[in-house]
Amino acid sequence: MLELVRISKKYDEVIYDNLNLIIDDGFIWLRGKSGCGKSTLLKIISGEIKYKGNILFNNKEINKNDICYVSSDQNAIMDATLFENFMALRKKSNIEKNKQMEYFYGLMDLFHLPRALVHMEYRALSTGQKKRFIFVLSLFLNKKMYLYDELTENLDEENRIIIYEAIKTLALNHFVIFVSHDELIKNYVNEVLTLKDKTITKEIIRENKGGISLDVKGENDLSVVKYKSRFKRPINILMYVASLLFLIVIFNVIRNV
Repeated sequence: MLELVRISKKYDEVIYDNLNLIIDDGFIWLRGKSGCGKSTLLKIISGEIKYKGNILFNNKEINKNDICYVSSDQNAIMDATLFENFMALRKKSNIEKNKQMEYFYGLMDLFHLPRALVHMEYRALSTGQKKRFIFVLSLFLNKKMYLYDELTENLDEENRIIIYEAIKTLALNHFVIFVSHDELIKNYVNEVLTLKDKTITKEIIRENKGGISLDVKGENDLSVVKYKSRFKRPINILMYVASLLFLIVIFNVIRNV
């Protein structure tokens, strides 16, 4: 849960004046007209800009190290292969080192990026693939909170749906605020925050109880790998039993001949 307490921010004019707001966990859509203060709010939460007031996250003073803030005008992707970008972030990730590769590939799968692309240059990807890989890299850091500022603008519907479905899945274990003008996102979020006339209204869409954990705590605790592991072992056991029965039948036939 995120709690904003008496938040005030002023540039040439007042943007926020004693704003109080409680935001529940999950996938949150922040909407409003251009220039109304959406990006400013994300920068306040992330600690990118100074403000007056207090911010609590899970009943504690917010820690900037728990947050990943990504805006459309940022470009932290190296002009290198996807694998080289992954390697460059390994020291910054909160995932255990021996599980990082598995986690990274799990995110690639979740965002419909074929694993064969890891040796391709980032600049050679399509626009949609580039945007999806930005999400992969940011989520590889495994922060508690993610703030995304208009990252799906100018993408086609297919790419937007892939991103929204993936974020909905990940929001089970991560707090996500997503700034967008895209009405399609409402089909996936838990809450809608509407910013208008320097005030924010909140609408609950659905409880945050869907999705799959990508929080690597134990062996094979990734969505794609997890789905496989749920069925792989029972199938292997059945095949083993069937093979054993077949051998017993063959043995009895040979013995009776």
